[in-house]
Amino acid sequence: MYKAAICDDNSRYLEITETAVRECFDKKNCGIWIRGFTDSDVLAEEIEEGKLYDIYILDIAMERYSGLELARLIRSRTSHGVILLLTAYRDYAVEACGLDVFRYLLKERLDEDLEPALHAALERLEEQEREQPYVINNQRKYVKLRQRDIVYIYKYQKNVIFVMRSGREEKDRTTLQDAYKRLDQTMMYFLDRGTILNLRHVQRIADDQVIMADGRSIPSSSEHIAELKKHLHTYWGREG
Repeated sequence: MYKAAICDDNSRYLEITETAVRECFDKKNCGIWIRGFTDSDVLAEEIEEGKLYDIYILDIAMERYSGLELARLIRSRTSHGVILLLTAYRDYAVEACGLDVFRYLLKERLDEDLEPALHAALERLEEQEREQPYVINNQRKYVKLRQRDIVYIYKYQKNVIFVMRSGREEKDRTTLQDAYKRLDQTMMYFLDRGTILNLRHVQRIADDQVIMADGRSIPSSSEHIAELKKHLHTYWGREG
């Protein structure tokens, strides 16, 4: 059973959205547990306490916390789940870059657009469930990182830093060796003592620089570069 959080300070729209979500999941014969919030502050408190959901449907324009602020808070805690943003205004300027927002829906088109969006969201969740995440679990936070979204990993002082496709960074107090053991080693490559690369995000190699898909340039020795090229040839051949 999936868990959904719907947050809209307009109780009428909240009820409409809840009903539409239940009807969609009933058609799919898929279990759903929904909690509705008219107060975005209450949902924010839950997220900060680590009470997370699979699907978030958030109104953009709300008092206290906007939908974008909630999305930012969610992504600071977890990469799991699907975020849908709702607005009543067609010309609303959405600043959602880097928040991994799945869809942006107009309330006036909710009847037409919500069901297809939820079907696509279910496909995304099923994909996430098939993929073993890297979990950071400590006193401060619990975060599931999708391995395909990790661009590269490096060591800094006593922490391992995960650089994500969205641009954000997550840190885990562990060693690179222990982190590597928990990763999909068909996808991840231990470049040297200080760096692990996600092969799916390697764009090209130029001399002693590894250029990642997001433009980052990672230097390494000629010996390590030569070995990386062998692994890339194997990996790209399998992917093709």
